[in-house]
Amino acid sequence: YKEDREIDRNIGKTMGEETELGNIGIVYHNQGKLDEALKSQKEALEIDRNIGNPLGEANDLGNIGNVYYKQGKLDEALEYINNARTIFQRIGAPRELQIVEGLILDIKESPVIK
Repeated sequence: YKEDREIDRNIGKTMGEETELGNIGIVYHNQGKLDEALKSQKEALEIDRNIGNPLGEANDLGNIGNVYYKQGKLDEALEYINNARTIFQRIGAPRELQIVEGLILDIKESPVIK
């Protein structure tokens, strides 16, 4: 993914670069490298917002929320995931909407949430 990102960056393919950043973030998340995951996901989010890609933006928001959830930062997790849900509702992405709504329920049932 890092090599693909460099190629995308070098040829000015912004849409590809944000996808690779998101994928890098997911890999870091799966490896437990949550700070690196958060950094990659936030970079992807910035690009998606700049290029006007709402589906990518919502995915990034959900991924960021998921990292915060894993870090135990439940208020931050809910904020990002609720923002993702709003976008998924607006653009009509039922599969993605179902995923984030399940994650919201998991967070709200967590014993740490206020």
